[in-house]
Amino acid sequence: GKKIDVEIVLRPLVKMGTIATGWVEGLSSEVVYLTRAIFILRTIPRETVKAVRSKQLPTEVASQYLDVLKKYHKDYIARLRRDLTDAIWSDAAELSKYMLDFDAYDLIQILREGPQQTDHLPSLLDMTKSNLRNVTRRLEKANILVRINDEEGNEHLLLKCDPQVATVYPEWLIERTVELYNEEEIPSRQATHYLEVLKRFHPSVTGIVPMEVK
Repeated sequence: GKKIDVEIVLRPLVKMGTIATGWVEGLSSEVVYLTRAIFILRTIPRETVKAVRSKQLPTEVASQYLDVLKKYHKDYIARLRRDLTDAIWSDAAELSKYMLDFDAYDLIQILREGPQQTDHLPSLLDMTKSNLRNVTRRLEKANILVRINDEEGNEHLLLKCDPQVATVYPEWLIERTVELYNEEEIPSRQATHYLEVLKRFHPSVTGIVPMEVK
């Protein structure tokens, strides 16, 4: 099969500071290190809340939405407090499917600007009604949006959360690297090298982020 040019794949990640590469004495190939972890958080959809509070929606829709939003994010914060790692990484796997789905992402983008009536969306998204229903059901099941009907029977779509990509310093990898060394799964030179990499990429360190660590 066709070979993948690893350099082309790694180069943008190095440039963004997500990974670092380097050579370790005794190893036959270059080593790749994670320096920024990428994950997705369920943030409060601020534009939607602003629209709701500025009375741009029927009262019954606004009231029901605020109740749903308050309960959902209260439970979400409780999940984060119970087990931060599990909540973040399980969500990242789930949410990334929709962020990489063109139709789902387009709908999320439209709803980020504010609530929409379902009937208005096909023309805004260049999407068939059938496809829109399918995407809407999937996003509702994933707790990304909510559907609420007003007294006249009009269906309104509103974001329940706004998935946002974020990066963090992978502090937990310091302990994990020590564990791998103690369990003799990586050589001492590699462990020492990675700890030095993590030290140089720590947020408290000022200056230019090194693209390659030697």
